[in-house]
Amino acid sequence: MIFSSLTRLHVDKIVELQNSCFPDGWSKQNLISGIENGGLQGVVLFDGDDLLGFITYSKTCDFIEIDDVLVAPSHRKKGYANLLIEKMLEELDKGIQKAFLEVRESNIPAISLYKKCGFSVISTRKKYYSDGENALVMQKELS
Repeated sequence: MIFSSLTRLHVDKIVELQNSCFPDGWSKQNLISGIENGGLQGVVLFDGDDLLGFITYSKTCDFIEIDDVLVAPSHRKKGYANLLIEKMLEELDKGIQKAFLEVRESNIPAISLYKKCGFSVISTRKKYYSDGENALVMQKELS
């Protein structure tokens, strides 16, 4: 397994993985634009040419907003999401004090993972998703 920083070279595999898991992921052009303008960063995990998973985030001053954590369905329940979060946190600038994310209220496995990684629920965004589902806002103190 190899971790690497997100680059434009990873975009096609990320889009392919997203499309296999859910219909409302980032478009190829949005990913490329985010990476090229420096607003979108992340960590990818490969086994040879196979993308096992990735995490993307954006940084603002002293905090980050985690956009996506996704592991290929055939590789779930192996600890890869936890490893991606840990690797991302290791690579953050020392000045980053907090990490935030939104997660579907019904996504119990993801909520459990984030709690295990030290995140806690701080609020709810009503009808946040296009289907009307609420999002839980979670936060982790980093420094």
